[in-house]
Amino acid sequence: MRAPHHFRILLWLCVAFLSAETAFAQFDAAAAHHLFEQANKEREKRGLAKLAWNDQLTQAAQEHAQWMANAHTLSHQVGNEPPLIDRVAATHVAFSAVAENIAFSTDKSEDFHDDWMHSPGHRANLLSRSSDAVGIAVLNHNGNYYAVEDFAQTNSADSPEKAEQRFAAAFNHERAEHKQMPVRVNFSESLRSAACAMASRDKAEARDIPHEAGSRGAIAFTAFEPEQLPHPIRELVGNPTIGSVTVGACFKATATNPGGTYWFAVLY
Repeated sequence: MRAPHHFRILLWLCVAFLSAETAFAQFDAAAAHHLFEQANKEREKRGLAKLAWNDQLTQAAQEHAQWMANAHTLSHQVGNEPPLIDRVAATHVAFSAVAENIAFSTDKSEDFHDDWMHSPGHRANLLSRSSDAVGIAVLNHNGNYYAVEDFAQTNSADSPEKAEQRFAAAFNHERAEHKQMPVRVNFSESLRSAACAMASRDKAEARDIPHEAGSRGAIAFTAFEPEQLPHPIRELVGNPTIGSVTVGACFKATATNPGGTYWFAVLY
């Protein structure tokens, strides 16, 4: 009859232990948002666009802060933890560039932001024109404070249909800038499949695009946004003999672009 009693005592001790650990490992949301406000004040003073708060980047920052706290170390990669670019990609945010600031203190009143601004590398991250979003974590782990800022240049991740429409609008906008008549832009399911197939191989090659009757050539390319037209497409823009183009798009993350990119297959 005594065994169940001992089991209840042991169970209570385990729960008490876990509760104590939780009490000494807490994220300080107020401190994180204070760092966010400080960062944007610095950018505003210099005429730079403010950073947007991003929950997915915050998730990556929190996970890294926890890794550092568990290992009692300050590092951009702890043990077998994935590198920054993979950690951010795992949150499914679309991005073309990432950067990170980290800091440690045994004093909650420590001004992480001031220290970062007096460090050339960290300051460059805070004031980078290449970033438009940030996620921030401040973790109190047994009285030790770990701070992480994860920056990114975020991108869209539209459906094939919307990406193709954006490409068409950009193409004919450029045509107008070159005093050329707009062209008809056709959307093709077979070219979408070709674009996704290229993404699966992580290589954009025009020879992999199936030709259609009457087509003169093919162009394959990737872009972080559909409006980013590469040189071969810009040559088409200025060609007065082009009356129509056919396009298929696919958005996919690959080993080369873990933050995701648009893959395009174009026939003209």
